[in-house]
Amino acid sequence: EIMPSLVGSEMCIRDRGGKGKYSRATVQRLLSYIAVYRGRIILALVFMVINTLTALAGTFLLRDVINVVNPRNTDPAKSTVVRLFMPWITQDNFAQQRLNCLVMVAAVLAVVYLVGILTNYLQNRLMVTVSQNATERLRNDLFRKLQHLPVRYFDANTTGELMSRFTNDIDAIDNMINSTVTSLISGAISLVGTLIMMLYLNIWLTLITLAFIPLFLFSGKAIAKRSGRYYSAQQAALGVVVEELGGPVGLSGPVDAAQGIER
Repeated sequence: EIMPSLVGSEMCIRDRGGKGKYSRATVQRLLSYIAVYRGRIILALVFMVINTLTALAGTFLLRDVINVVNPRNTDPAKSTVVRLFMPWITQDNFAQQRLNCLVMVAAVLAVVYLVGILTNYLQNRLMVTVSQNATERLRNDLFRKLQHLPVRYFDANTTGELMSRFTNDIDAIDNMINSTVTSLISGAISLVGTLIMMLYLNIWLTLITLAFIPLFLFSGKAIAKRSGRYYSAQQAALGVVVEELGGPVGLSGPVDAAQGIER
């Protein structure tokens, strides 16, 4: 099925499977909606990097807690926090100062987690603002384009198709901007940081873990292939539901679409 894009003068061909042509141009046009907020996006990425590093640091510091609590450990150098912040602790007085060392490690761990919570909140707040503003501009552009389409367009396309673009597709774009992109970047940073930490702690266990990566990639590819089909079917079903509720689009198509957006 061929359907013209509601935004801009170019034609965007989309079939029933949900795949579209001109994907590079489409991505560039979508990026233009968030490019005006590049300052907030850069700041959100900085907070995201800090949040990811604090999560890795918190996991690493749990080793210090175990080393300090373990009564069999008599070497304070095994604790990074003790080695950095309490250099006067030696093997001779470590047993007597174990509780103080534990308090210090817990305090550093609490600070790390608090920084992580704060940066996560700021990152989410900034990205929600960017995604909401971008999707608002996109919805307005869609509605303005809809008002200038010829009548034959509304005779040839159903309410479900139009409302699906105004609701489901825009919601998908909002979710992509708000969470998907940041999750991909954060996941990549976490993956690299975790790999470095694993190599530092135990290289042999790291190699064993890496040996299972092909299996994980194969499984993930198979799941993504299946879920993509189901997602396309879900979007098509949503369009049918809206179609049944709203009826065919005639001259009142723009009005119905506007009322749907307001609701």
